[in-house]
Amino acid sequence: MRREWAAAGLRPSQAPFGPLPKNAWSRTSIRTILLNPRIAGLSAFHEEIVGTGTWEPLVGEETWRAVPALLEDPSRKPPREHPAGRDRDAFDPATVQVCWRQQEG
Repeated sequence: MRREWAAAGLRPSQAPFGPLPKNAWSRTSIRTILLNPRIAGLSAFHEEIVGTGTWEPLVGEETWRAVPALLEDPSRKPPREHPAGRDRDAFDPATVQVCWRQQEG
């Protein structure tokens, strides 16, 4: 989607004025749009659907309601690795203190 929207010249609302940066669309901006009920022609207040809008929907309500199930499926998320890679001891405070003391003395 990111490439398609950028190629079509679509501009995210948070993009600065002037030429678009190379990666103007972020996962968060795309996700926010896809989860917004307005694209299905629905009006919401405090995340609760309160009625149908007077505008033409971009997608059908059934399609829009299927999106959260896809985006929030835990099997789609890549495993989160520790910042130090697989070696979790690298950020252990005791290990850091020992290494620091060895460097000092």
